[in-house]
Formats: sequence, C-alpha cells, structure tokens
Amino acid sequence: MAKFVCDYEKVVDAGEKIRQNADSMTKTISSYAQDAESTLSGWSQGTAKSSFSSSLNSQAVQSQSDAEYLKAIGDYVVESANAIQKLEEEFASMDI
Repeated sequence: MAKFVCDYEKVVDAGEKIRQNADSMTKTISSYAQDAESTLSGWSQGTAKSSFSSSLNSQAVQSQSDAEYLKAIGDYVVESANAIQKLEEEFASMDI
C-alpha cells in the first residue's frame, strides 16, 4: 500500500511556474536593458551617461544571474518531485 507523500502534480506545476517566471524575467530584463541602452545612445558622452550605463549594466547582469538561479530552483523542484514519486512507487511495489 502506497503512502501519499505529496501531490506531485501540484509540486511539478509549481516548479514549472517558477521556470516560466524565470524565463519571463530574463526576457523582460533583456528588453528593458536594450531599451535603456538605445535611449542612452542619444546622449552625448559625459559622466552622467557613463555612470548610468555602468549602473544599468551591473544591475542587468545581477538580475540575469538571479533569473538563472530561479530557473535552477524550478528545475530542482521538478526533478525532486519526480525522484520522490519514483521512489514512492518503487516502495509501493515492494511486497514486504
């Protein structure tokens, strides 16, 4: 008789949503950074432009790193749920 550990479908769905949000975050960050860089291209060279551009690039890189981390968390959640479900099914098939 199998023991019910968790609702695997809900856990996998949550992991998938984390991955989808991370992908959306990556696309949005890239789009905003490109738009800002495009706007900056019209500025004349100066301290304000270089300071803002440097800050923008730093924040975009950090945000992209955060999005990749979130995607890895989503992957881990899905893989963990699948591994636990497989193990539970193996235990359930045992005749003890």
